[in-house]
Amino acid sequence: QVYRQSVAALERDFKRASAGGRDFLGTLREVRSAFIALTAANLAFTGGAAVMRTGQMFEGINAAMSMTSDSTSETASKIQFIRDEAYRLGLDLKTAAQGFVQMSVASKEIMSSGQTQELFTGLSEYSTALGLDQFRFEKALLGFTQIANKGQLMSEEVKNQIGEQLPGALDLFRKAASEFSGKELTTPEFFKMMEKGQLLAEDILPLMGKMMSEAAKKGGALEKMLNSNGVAMRRLQQTWTNFQNVIFMSGFGEALTRTFNSLAFALKNNDGAAKAIGITLGGLIDGFMYFGGIVHDVSLLTYHYLNKYIVDPLTQLVPALKEIEGSWVAQAAGVLIAASAFAKLSGFLWSIVK
Repeated sequence: QVYRQSVAALERDFKRASAGGRDFLGTLREVRSAFIALTAANLAFTGGAAVMRTGQMFEGINAAMSMTSDSTSETASKIQFIRDEAYRLGLDLKTAAQGFVQMSVASKEIMSSGQTQELFTGLSEYSTALGLDQFRFEKALLGFTQIANKGQLMSEEVKNQIGEQLPGALDLFRKAASEFSGKELTTPEFFKMMEKGQLLAEDILPLMGKMMSEAAKKGGALEKMLNSNGVAMRRLQQTWTNFQNVIFMSGFGEALTRTFNSLAFALKNNDGAAKAIGITLGGLIDGFMYFGGIVHDVSLLTYHYLNKYIVDPLTQLVPALKEIEGSWVAQAAGVLIAASAFAKLSGFLWSIVK
């Protein structure tokens, strides 16, 4: 009989444990489902934001490119040129497009559109052959843009900016200056002409495009880099960027534009709601402060009555209590609270042990 009772009790324990296990597993499944849902929502939001940023980038490129073009077709042609070159050479599309726009604006009065494209291609091929990272390519691109802006070769850009980012660029500048002057210049002669302002951007930059392109192809360096893994990876990245832009241009961007404008209009014409929110928040703060004042007053009143009716009489009966630092009443209350908490914790631990 004792044995049967023990087995029955054991079965009941197993059933309770099994039910608890099922509840726990069900909770885990719910948490997992919620986590998956939150992850999916986050991925959708992140993906939508990425598409939006890509579309906005292309909108900016298109608008800026229009400044350097005489027609819509020319703008489209230049954008297609940038896309093709960036894909062929594995360039970062945003960096290449922004750099080309800046170079086109700076060189509009000193070079033709074809010469600007040739200079950009030469620089891009030379950078790719050298395996330059995005930062150094961007710095070199900025240096050529500044030369076009200033209208002449200056030591700051040629030696300090481009020369530091593009190994061998100084010698290419010297060769371009030699071809322009009709005689082979030494490096000191080249620097002297540059210091005198005799080397204009409109004369040297078109030659530099051809010089850099030829140097990049020497020994098959460019061809090897075009078949490299890094260039292939950046082509994939650019393909993904173009894919995002197609999504943006196929209705997603227009819907976002309408949404943003509608929200802006709604907020602009809802000063009354903003005032109501401000009044409500102000009332909440005043309410907190009022409650804090009540707590403060009750605390002072309680302290006064404790001292008057408990602490002072007991201190007179037991003078030794005066020697205790601080409020012995508060200390006693602290001990009782700690003892109570310890008793509850002990009971909880004992139930786990059982």
